[in-house]
Amino acid sequence: MRHRFLKGALALPALLLVLVATPNARAADPAPAPAPATTPADSLRKALGELRLGVGIVSDQIILFPLYAPGAPTAVPARAGVYGAGLVFTETEPKLGGQTVHVLNGGTGPALVVAGTVIEGGRRDRMVRYDRLVPAGEAIEIEVMPASMTRDTRAQGKDFRIADFLAPSYLRESGQFSPDTSVIPRFVSHFLDFRNPSDTRQSLIAIGESDALADSCLACQRSFAQWPLKAGAGAAVGAILVVRGRVQSMEVFATNEQLTDFVGPLLKSLAFPAAAIALRAKRLGIPMPWMDDPDGTLATSSASAAALLTSLGAATYTRRKTDPTFEGEAFVVHLAEGARGTAIVRTGRLVHAVVYPGDPFEESLYAKPLTPLDADDLSGATNGDEGRIELERRAASGARLTVAELRLLARMRERVPGVR
Repeated sequence: MRHRFLKGALALPALLLVLVATPNARAADPAPAPAPATTPADSLRKALGELRLGVGIVSDQIILFPLYAPGAPTAVPARAGVYGAGLVFTETEPKLGGQTVHVLNGGTGPALVVAGTVIEGGRRDRMVRYDRLVPAGEAIEIEVMPASMTRDTRAQGKDFRIADFLAPSYLRESGQFSPDTSVIPRFVSHFLDFRNPSDTRQSLIAIGESDALADSCLACQRSFAQWPLKAGAGAAVGAILVVRGRVQSMEVFATNEQLTDFVGPLLKSLAFPAAAIALRAKRLGIPMPWMDDPDGTLATSSASAAALLTSLGAATYTRRKTDPTFEGEAFVVHLAEGARGTAIVRTGRLVHAVVYPGDPFEESLYAKPLTPLDADDLSGATNGDEGRIELERRAASGARLTVAELRLLARMRERVPGVR
């Protein structure tokens, strides 16, 4: 018996060889494939896809829809922005290929500068074109565009200061997606009448700090002043901002603290479209949009906000080319029906994203100067004759001239001998 057992045991290796060599024999299970690495675009898509829309908060002509992210953030990828970081802006020498300013961050962490930040100073006021993270302890150059009319320049530059408002979404979107640097001077020409009586600046700063513009949305700013001050899990990290039923932008930050830092300037920026809509309605003699139907306004706005958030599911995210000093990764966000936006991701975390819905309303308002005779457009005309003659013709025909047009006509008459 023992002999037979040994004989069988000796035959076992041969049997195993036969089994291995047989084509139909079961092969060993393959090693599991490694999980694909998470890309910055994946992080951005996930962060925006997890947002939840809150119930609309109504104050006069503004409706704010809070945006909530699940859970509390595990890390803060940037300090609060220019309003809490004490950044210092200085002017650079003019050069071809775009305008820039230096910005120094003397803090201990990277600081966020949001597109649309308006700074007064230097030889001409400017607006920041793109979101930027400024590394701690470093000074970098950031792209800007003029924020005043052509003639509102200074022979000697002065120290910069940061305005307490962001530029309206119309200008922020244009700065990020259009090479046209004359968009703000054209925009300013529509609002010169809003300036305080003693203010002669032809700048976005003069309009943004005017009493008339503040009055157009003062109640809204007061109502929302304490809105986002909530820390921890479930705190708001963004909002969809609506003015008189029209969605202006969707803003998303990494943390509630960052949102809190920017909410005041964001709310003040809504005074521009609020005033523009009121001005347009008054000039055309039509009722103020949604003035007598608050419930209808909220219902329509809620549907628009929900549709905008849902559309993020089909959004495409494209890396934007940046210079070597850029901190993090920049993306362009494309949605359906003309909506688009931008975003920054750093170390796998969303820092800031903004989406502008496709809306031709403001484009139709501001695509041209207040008149074809804006002072910026007359610099090449001999003695301003073309503009003066046209204004004289309109005045003689009984057309009503605006205060800005009357001032312009008076200046033109002074330049022509014998004409008063």
